[in-house]
Amino acid sequence: MAASGEPSQLWVTASTITGDYLGSLPSNSLSARQHFNGPGLIPRFGKVQLSMRAEPSLLDSPTNPTPRHASKSRIRLEFLDGIRALAALYVVLHHIYWTAVSGPGVHLPAWAFFLVGWTAYGSSAVGIFIVLSGYCLMLPVVRSADASLPGGSWAYLKRRAQRILPPYYAALALSLLLIALCPGLRHPAGVRWDTALPAFTEDALLSHLFLVQNYSARLSSAIDPPAWTVACEWQIYFLFPFILFGDAGT
Repeated sequence: MAASGEPSQLWVTASTITGDYLGSLPSNSLSARQHFNGPGLIPRFGKVQLSMRAEPSLLDSPTNPTPRHASKSRIRLEFLDGIRALAALYVVLHHIYWTAVSGPGVHLPAWAFFLVGWTAYGSSAVGIFIVLSGYCLMLPVVRSADASLPGGSWAYLKRRAQRILPPYYAALALSLLLIALCPGLRHPAGVRWDTALPAFTEDALLSHLFLVQNYSARLSSAIDPPAWTVACEWQIYFLFPFILFGDAGT
């Protein structure tokens, strides 16, 4: 059992003749013995032997019993995860609209475009997703005692890399494999997919390998057109520790 929370108290374990007693005492050991060995306790327990130890968290600061370095529980705002999921789903619907509905040679009646026209704003959903991701990314920093990344910058980058890079490179490899195996995907055909070609040029491969394809309008849609958003997100994650370091320096 913990002490009552007042800084002047100690954790006390008292072994008695008949059993154990766990309680909290003032820091004065003489008063503690008198408290336990007083008339009120002798008939029930007999004499007791006291073993007292200070609880570190109560002695760190007279005014703040909680240690500064104590780790706070991880916070997760599920409603923000839901909004991000909806934004990601909207981007998927936008790409369906962009490829199948508004592409070259597609002629739909006006009422059909009216029904699906609300999916035409995919870039706005990307912005919402990235802003919310940045907000969630900053939460552990503002909740830490010294406004730093939990575990340090290297641990943070490692976590981000494990989360982002494996699925990104898997999707990139799958796209290249499909282009290589399907003749219809290797040559322009007057459709939206034409922006992904040519896929096997040196600049396209290297820019996607190092996630910098979003700096070129031509390369951003090469191989796997939606992948430019992952490159943008990774660059933000990568620069985040340096932004914090610069802010701390000022």
